[in-house]
Amino acid sequence: LLFGEESVYLRYAQTLDSDLVNAAGFWSPKDNIGVFYDQGTTPVMKLLQVLSNRLDEEKRKARGTVASRDVRQIAIAVDLLIKISREEGDIEAVSHEATHQLAGNAGLMPNGKFGMRWTHEGLASYFETPSGGGWGGVGAVNDTRFIDYLIVAKDRERRDLEILVSDILFDAAEGDEILAAYGYA
Repeated sequence: LLFGEESVYLRYAQTLDSDLVNAAGFWSPKDNIGVFYDQGTTPVMKLLQVLSNRLDEEKRKARGTVASRDVRQIAIAVDLLIKISREEGDIEAVSHEATHQLAGNAGLMPNGKFGMRWTHEGLASYFETPSGGGWGGVGAVNDTRFIDYLIVAKDRERRDLEILVSDILFDAAEGDEILAAYGYA
């Protein structure tokens, strides 16, 4: 299920579980569906698009001037970076949630319940790496997840493997701390 706007996804996710509003997508084992939204519709991406549009306007204004070539190259580069970021976000979210779904449907993980969250999230995080992305390839290090991993690895209280495999790391996480748990898993 793909929502065209993050805001619509957030309203839907809120009706199911308030914790889902912090996720870029989710897999519902009960319904066996993956749910996502267009990553280009987040407030940050919308602001970046406004910037890109302004640069396009500056590019038009600069035609025939000495600065024309430089302004044009900057506008093209920013637009390309925004498109890449949007695509990588979509690929990352879909591949992460699709891994949950495939693992559940193949019997690799218990279907219908979410036991051993660290295993589910560790496997999904491993496969979320888009092959065309800046960190390229399944199993390659996702820079964002690696930074999240380091947060837990440096914390003597949370880095104990028993805390991870007992799901305490996930259960105790609040807000953005959950991202560190995903990285550590």
